[in-house]
Amino acid sequence: MAAASSRRLLRAASLAAFLAAGCSHQPSAPTSTGDATPVPTGTLHGIVRDAIPTASGAPVAGVFVQVLDQSGAGPSTTTDANGEYRLSGIPQNQTLQLRVSRDGYQAASKSVALSGDDGSADVLITPIVVSVFGVVTEAPPSQAPVAAAVLTIVSGSKKGWTYSADGAGAFRLDSVWGEFDVSVARAGYDTITAHVVAYSGLPVTVRMTPQAGRVSVAFAGSLCTTEKLPPWLNCTAPFERTHVLSITRPGPVALTVDYVYVGDYYVNSLMLDIRCGSRVVAQKKFVKQWEAPPTVMPDNVVGTFEVALNEACEYDLRLWNFVADTKGGSQTTYRVAAAYAR
Repeated sequence: MAAASSRRLLRAASLAAFLAAGCSHQPSAPTSTGDATPVPTGTLHGIVRDAIPTASGAPVAGVFVQVLDQSGAGPSTTTDANGEYRLSGIPQNQTLQLRVSRDGYQAASKSVALSGDDGSADVLITPIVVSVFGVVTEAPPSQAPVAAAVLTIVSGSKKGWTYSADGAGAFRLDSVWGEFDVSVARAGYDTITAHVVAYSGLPVTVRMTPQAGRVSVAFAGSLCTTEKLPPWLNCTAPFERTHVLSITRPGPVALTVDYVYVGDYYVNSLMLDIRCGSRVVAQKKFVKQWEAPPTVMPDNVVGTFEVALNEACEYDLRLWNFVADTKGGSQTTYRVAAAYAR
Protein backbone atom coordinates (compact mmCIF):
# COMPACT_ATOMS: atom_id res chain seq x y z
CA MET A 1 0.00 0.00 0.00
CA ALA A 2 2.78 2.41 0.88
CA ALA A 3 4.71 1.50 -2.26
CA ALA A 4 1.73 2.26 -4.49
CA SER A 5 1.28 5.62 -2.86
CA SER A 6 4.93 6.53 -3.48
CA ARG A 7 4.66 5.64 -7.16
CA ARG A 8 1.61 7.92 -7.56
CA LEU A 9 3.44 10.85 -5.97
CA LEU A 10 6.47 10.34 -8.23
CA ARG A 11 4.35 10.36 -11.37
CA ALA A 12 2.54 13.54 -10.25
CA ALA A 13 5.90 15.31 -9.64
CA SER A 14 7.21 14.29 -13.04
CA LEU A 15 4.08 15.59 -14.78
CA ALA A 16 4.32 18.93 -12.98
CA ALA A 17 7.94 19.35 -13.98
CA PHE A 18 7.11 18.59 -17.62
CA LEU A 19 4.27 21.12 -17.70
CA ALA A 20 6.40 23.81 -16.07
CA ALA A 21 9.15 23.36 -18.60
CA GLY A 22 6.73 23.60 -21.48
CA CYS A 23 5.02 26.78 -20.23
CA SER A 24 8.32 28.63 -19.65
CA HIS A 25 9.45 28.34 -23.27
CA GLN A 26 9.28 31.72 -25.20
CA PRO A 27 9.45 31.92 -28.98
CA SER A 28 12.46 33.94 -30.34
CA ALA A 29 11.95 37.38 -32.05
CA PRO A 30 11.80 37.35 -35.82
CA THR A 31 15.09 38.23 -37.55
CA SER A 32 15.28 41.71 -39.17
CA THR A 33 15.33 41.59 -42.93
CA GLY A 34 17.26 45.00 -43.41
CA ASP A 35 18.60 48.37 -41.83
CA ALA A 36 16.65 51.73 -41.81
CA THR A 37 17.36 54.10 -44.74
CA PRO A 38 19.98 56.80 -43.69
CA VAL A 39 19.05 60.52 -43.91
CA PRO A 40 21.08 62.22 -46.70
CA THR A 41 23.29 65.13 -45.58
CA GLY A 42 25.16 67.94 -47.28
CA THR A 43 27.24 71.09 -46.69
CA LEU A 44 25.93 74.59 -45.90
CA HIS A 45 28.12 77.68 -46.34
CA GLY A 46 27.75 81.46 -46.52
CA ILE A 47 28.91 84.90 -45.31
CA VAL A 48 27.81 86.89 -42.25
CA ARG A 49 27.77 90.68 -42.82
CA ASP A 50 26.94 93.85 -40.91
CA ALA A 51 23.29 94.84 -41.25
CA ILE A 52 23.72 98.56 -41.94
CA PRO A 53 21.68 101.00 -44.08
CA THR A 54 23.83 100.48 -47.17
CA ALA A 55 23.79 97.96 -50.02
CA SER A 56 25.96 95.51 -48.06
CA GLY A 57 27.97 95.69 -44.88
CA ALA A 58 31.46 94.41 -44.24
CA PRO A 59 31.98 90.71 -43.44
CA VAL A 60 32.04 89.98 -39.71
CA ALA A 61 34.71 87.64 -38.34
CA GLY A 62 34.35 85.53 -35.20
CA VAL A 63 30.56 85.02 -35.45
CA PHE A 64 29.24 81.84 -33.84
CA VAL A 65 27.12 79.97 -36.42
CA GLN A 66 24.95 76.92 -35.68
CA VAL A 67 22.34 74.92 -37.61
CA LEU A 68 19.64 73.42 -35.36
CA ASP A 69 17.27 70.60 -36.25
CA GLN A 70 13.86 70.05 -34.63
CA SER A 71 15.50 68.51 -31.57
CA GLY A 72 17.52 71.69 -30.99
CA ALA A 73 20.88 70.14 -31.83
CA GLY A 74 23.23 70.55 -34.77
CA PRO A 75 26.77 71.35 -35.94
CA SER A 76 28.42 74.76 -35.26
CA THR A 77 31.45 76.83 -36.28
CA THR A 78 32.72 80.43 -36.31
CA THR A 79 33.24 82.73 -39.28
CA ASP A 80 36.77 83.34 -40.52
CA ALA A 81 38.49 86.68 -41.24
CA ASN A 82 36.33 87.03 -44.38
CA GLY A 83 33.08 86.43 -42.51
CA GLU A 84 32.69 83.00 -44.14
CA TYR A 85 31.41 79.80 -42.52
CA ARG A 86 31.06 76.18 -43.70
CA LEU A 87 29.12 73.39 -41.97
CA SER A 88 28.95 69.73 -43.03
CA GLY A 89 26.58 66.94 -41.99
CA ILE A 90 23.48 69.07 -42.55
CA PRO A 91 20.30 66.96 -43.06
CA GLN A 92 18.69 67.45 -46.48
CA ASN A 93 15.03 68.19 -47.17
CA GLN A 94 14.33 69.46 -43.66
CA THR A 95 13.45 72.92 -42.38
CA LEU A 96 16.27 73.95 -40.05
CA GLN A 97 17.19 77.07 -38.04
CA LEU A 98 20.44 78.89 -38.83
CA ARG A 99 21.46 80.96 -35.79
CA VAL A 100 24.29 83.51 -35.52
CA SER A 101 25.62 85.48 -32.53
CA ARG A 102 28.61 87.61 -31.56
CA ASP A 103 29.55 90.13 -28.86
CA GLY A 104 28.54 93.63 -29.92
CA TYR A 105 25.76 92.39 -32.22
CA GLN A 106 22.13 91.36 -31.87
CA ALA A 107 21.65 87.60 -32.29
CA ALA A 108 19.83 86.61 -35.51
CA SER A 109 18.30 83.48 -37.04
CA LYS A 110 16.71 82.36 -40.31
CA SER A 111 15.07 79.22 -41.66
CA VAL A 112 17.09 77.18 -44.14
CA ALA A 113 16.45 73.96 -46.08
CA LEU A 114 19.17 72.00 -47.85
CA SER A 115 17.85 70.38 -51.03
CA GLY A 116 21.12 68.89 -52.27
CA ASP A 117 24.69 68.08 -51.36
CA ASP A 118 25.70 71.75 -51.25
CA GLY A 119 23.78 74.90 -50.29
CA SER A 120 24.45 78.50 -49.28
CA ALA A 121 22.83 80.99 -46.91
CA ASP A 122 24.15 84.50 -46.16
CA VAL A 123 23.10 86.23 -42.94
CA LEU A 124 22.91 89.88 -41.87
CA ILE A 125 23.69 90.60 -38.22
CA THR A 126 22.69 93.95 -36.67
CA PRO A 127 25.48 95.80 -34.81
CA ILE A 128 25.04 97.59 -31.49
CA VAL A 129 26.18 101.15 -32.30
CA VAL A 130 28.19 102.97 -29.61
CA SER A 131 30.66 105.84 -29.09
CA VAL A 132 34.26 105.05 -28.19
CA PHE A 133 36.33 107.48 -26.10
CA GLY A 134 40.11 107.54 -25.83
CA VAL A 135 43.32 109.52 -25.68
CA VAL A 136 46.52 109.68 -27.72
CA THR A 137 49.73 109.90 -25.70
CA GLU A 138 53.42 109.43 -26.20
CA ALA A 139 54.88 106.02 -25.48
CA PRO A 140 56.46 105.53 -22.05
CA PRO A 141 58.30 106.95 -20.27
CA SER A 142 56.85 110.30 -21.38
CA GLN A 143 53.14 109.40 -21.79
CA ALA A 144 52.48 113.07 -22.56
CA PRO A 145 49.30 113.89 -24.55
CA VAL A 146 49.69 114.15 -28.32
CA ALA A 147 47.51 116.99 -29.62
CA ALA A 148 45.59 117.00 -32.92
CA ALA A 149 46.34 113.43 -34.00
CA VAL A 150 44.24 112.19 -36.96
CA LEU A 151 42.48 108.83 -36.55
CA THR A 152 41.34 106.96 -39.69
CA ILE A 153 39.29 103.73 -39.58
CA VAL A 154 41.03 101.27 -41.92
CA SER A 155 38.84 98.16 -41.63
CA GLY A 156 35.17 97.27 -41.20
CA SER A 157 32.04 98.91 -42.52
CA LYS A 158 33.20 102.44 -41.55
CA LYS A 159 36.52 102.11 -43.37
CA GLY A 160 37.77 105.53 -44.47
CA TRP A 161 36.03 107.57 -41.75
CA THR A 162 38.33 110.04 -39.97
CA TYR A 163 38.28 111.65 -36.53
CA SER A 164 40.62 114.11 -34.75
CA ALA A 165 42.03 114.29 -31.25
CA ASP A 166 41.77 117.63 -29.46
CA GLY A 167 44.55 119.72 -27.95
CA ALA A 168 44.81 117.37 -24.97
CA GLY A 169 44.98 114.24 -27.14
CA ALA A 170 41.40 113.18 -26.33
CA PHE A 171 39.16 111.75 -29.06
CA ARG A 172 35.66 110.34 -29.55
CA LEU A 173 34.68 107.87 -32.26
CA ASP A 174 30.94 108.29 -32.78
CA SER A 175 28.55 105.71 -34.30
CA VAL A 176 30.94 102.75 -34.40
CA TRP A 177 30.49 99.04 -33.63
CA GLY A 178 32.15 95.66 -33.48
CA GLU A 179 35.93 95.46 -33.86
CA PHE A 180 38.06 97.43 -36.31
CA ASP A 181 41.53 98.91 -36.86
CA VAL A 182 42.38 102.62 -36.65
CA SER A 183 45.44 104.32 -38.14
CA VAL A 184 46.71 107.19 -35.95
CA ALA A 185 48.99 109.83 -37.52
CA ARG A 186 50.65 113.01 -36.29
CA ALA A 187 53.57 115.01 -37.67
CA GLY A 188 56.74 114.20 -35.74
CA TYR A 189 55.53 110.73 -34.68
CA ASP A 190 55.59 107.25 -36.16
CA THR A 191 52.14 106.34 -37.53
CA ILE A 192 50.55 103.53 -35.52
CA THR A 193 47.61 101.16 -36.08
CA ALA A 194 45.41 100.40 -33.07
CA HIS A 195 42.75 97.69 -32.74
CA VAL A 196 39.46 98.92 -31.25
CA VAL A 197 36.87 96.69 -29.56
CA ALA A 198 33.89 99.03 -29.57
CA TYR A 199 31.55 96.90 -27.46
CA SER A 200 34.01 96.52 -24.57
CA GLY A 201 32.90 99.82 -23.03
CA LEU A 202 36.51 100.59 -22.10
CA PRO A 203 38.41 103.77 -23.07
CA VAL A 204 41.12 103.38 -25.69
CA THR A 205 44.69 104.60 -25.14
CA VAL A 206 46.89 105.00 -28.22
CA ARG A 207 50.62 105.41 -27.57
CA MET A 208 52.75 107.05 -30.27
CA THR A 209 56.54 107.05 -30.56
CA PRO A 210 58.18 110.42 -31.32
CA GLN A 211 60.49 110.47 -34.30
CA ALA A 212 64.13 111.16 -33.64
CA GLY A 213 65.58 114.66 -33.98
CA ARG A 214 64.98 118.20 -32.80
CA VAL A 215 62.79 121.00 -34.06
CA SER A 216 64.16 124.52 -34.43
CA VAL A 217 62.01 127.59 -35.02
CA ALA A 218 62.78 131.32 -34.90
CA PHE A 219 60.76 134.53 -34.61
CA ALA A 220 61.84 138.10 -35.27
CA GLY A 221 60.34 141.56 -35.17
CA SER A 222 60.64 145.11 -33.91
CA LEU A 223 59.42 146.79 -30.73
CA CYS A 224 58.91 150.38 -29.76
CA THR A 225 60.12 151.50 -26.36
CA THR A 226 57.59 152.05 -23.62
CA GLU A 227 59.60 155.01 -22.39
CA LYS A 228 58.03 158.35 -23.14
CA LEU A 229 59.52 159.60 -26.40
CA PRO A 230 60.79 163.15 -26.78
CA PRO A 231 59.11 165.22 -29.51
CA TRP A 232 61.95 164.77 -31.99
CA LEU A 233 61.77 160.92 -31.99
CA ASN A 234 59.22 158.74 -33.80
CA CYS A 235 58.47 155.00 -33.27
CA THR A 236 56.51 152.94 -35.80
CA ALA A 237 56.77 149.49 -34.17
CA PRO A 238 54.18 148.05 -31.71
CA PHE A 239 54.78 148.05 -27.98
CA GLU A 240 54.48 144.25 -27.78
CA ARG A 241 54.42 141.22 -30.06
CA THR A 242 53.27 137.60 -29.60
CA HIS A 243 54.50 134.47 -31.42
CA VAL A 244 53.02 130.96 -31.13
CA LEU A 245 55.19 127.99 -30.20
CA SER A 246 53.34 124.66 -30.67
CA ILE A 247 54.58 122.01 -28.25
CA THR A 248 53.18 118.48 -28.61
CA ARG A 249 55.89 116.72 -26.62
CA PRO A 250 56.42 118.31 -23.19
CA GLY A 251 59.97 118.72 -22.01
CA PRO A 252 62.87 121.16 -21.97
CA VAL A 253 62.98 123.87 -24.64
CA ALA A 254 66.17 125.80 -25.38
CA LEU A 255 65.44 129.49 -26.09
CA THR A 256 67.86 131.99 -27.54
CA VAL A 257 66.79 135.63 -27.09
CA ASP A 258 68.64 138.66 -28.35
CA TYR A 259 67.84 142.25 -29.24
CA VAL A 260 69.65 145.35 -30.50
CA TYR A 261 70.83 147.83 -27.88
CA VAL A 262 69.44 151.31 -28.45
CA GLY A 263 71.18 154.41 -27.07
CA ASP A 264 74.60 155.86 -26.39
CA TYR A 265 74.64 155.32 -22.63
CA TYR A 266 72.03 153.86 -20.29
CA VAL A 267 70.49 150.43 -19.67
CA ASN A 268 68.02 148.65 -22.00
CA SER A 269 65.64 145.86 -20.89
CA LEU A 270 63.13 143.53 -22.55
CA MET A 271 60.49 141.23 -21.00
CA LEU A 272 59.49 137.77 -22.28
CA ASP A 273 56.37 135.93 -21.08
CA ILE A 274 55.59 132.30 -21.99
CA ARG A 275 51.87 131.61 -21.69
CA CYS A 276 49.60 128.59 -22.06
CA GLY A 277 46.18 130.12 -22.56
CA SER A 278 45.83 132.85 -19.95
CA ARG A 279 48.35 131.27 -17.61
CA VAL A 280 51.95 132.50 -17.44
CA VAL A 281 54.23 129.46 -17.13
CA ALA A 282 57.55 131.33 -17.36
CA GLN A 283 58.75 134.93 -17.39
CA LYS A 284 62.21 136.34 -18.05
CA LYS A 285 63.66 139.84 -18.08
CA PHE A 286 66.66 140.53 -20.30
CA VAL A 287 68.93 143.51 -19.67
CA LYS A 288 71.74 145.11 -21.67
CA GLN A 289 73.86 148.02 -20.49
CA TRP A 290 75.80 150.45 -22.62
CA GLU A 291 79.47 149.58 -23.11
CA ALA A 292 81.72 149.00 -26.03
CA PRO A 293 80.57 146.34 -26.85
CA PRO A 294 77.43 146.07 -24.68
CA THR A 295 77.59 143.38 -22.00
CA VAL A 296 75.04 141.39 -20.03
CA MET A 297 73.98 142.55 -16.61
CA PRO A 298 74.52 140.09 -13.73
CA ASP A 299 71.74 137.51 -13.09
CA ASN A 300 70.29 138.01 -16.56
CA VAL A 301 70.81 136.07 -19.75
CA VAL A 302 70.84 137.29 -23.30
CA GLY A 303 71.68 134.12 -25.17
CA THR A 304 70.53 130.50 -24.82
CA PHE A 305 68.71 129.29 -21.75
CA GLU A 306 66.46 126.30 -21.03
CA VAL A 307 62.88 126.32 -19.78
CA ALA A 308 60.72 123.28 -18.95
CA LEU A 309 57.36 123.30 -20.76
CA ASN A 310 55.65 120.38 -19.06
CA GLU A 311 52.41 120.12 -21.04
CA ALA A 312 51.30 120.01 -24.65
CA CYS A 313 50.06 123.49 -25.55
CA GLU A 314 50.02 126.24 -28.16
CA TYR A 315 52.35 128.50 -26.16
CA ASP A 316 52.38 132.27 -26.67
CA LEU A 317 55.79 133.92 -26.59
CA ARG A 318 54.99 137.52 -25.63
CA LEU A 319 57.73 140.15 -25.94
CA TRP A 320 56.87 143.45 -24.28
CA ASN A 321 57.97 146.28 -22.01
CA PHE A 322 61.06 147.25 -23.98
CA VAL A 323 62.75 150.05 -22.08
CA ALA A 324 65.35 152.01 -24.08
CA ASP A 325 67.61 155.03 -23.86
CA THR A 326 65.25 157.44 -25.59
CA LYS A 327 68.05 159.98 -26.02
CA GLY A 328 69.70 157.67 -28.54
CA GLY A 329 66.89 155.68 -30.16
CA SER A 330 63.26 154.63 -30.03
CA GLN A 331 62.92 150.99 -31.18
CA THR A 332 64.82 147.71 -31.36
CA THR A 333 64.84 144.58 -33.48
CA TYR A 334 64.79 141.23 -31.72
CA ARG A 335 65.10 137.53 -32.52
CA VAL A 336 63.86 134.52 -30.50
CA ALA A 337 64.92 130.98 -31.48
CA ALA A 338 63.54 127.79 -29.90
CA ALA A 339 64.88 124.24 -30.13
CA TYR A 340 63.16 121.20 -28.61
CA ALA A 341 62.88 117.43 -29.01
CA ARG A 342 60.27 116.23 -31.47
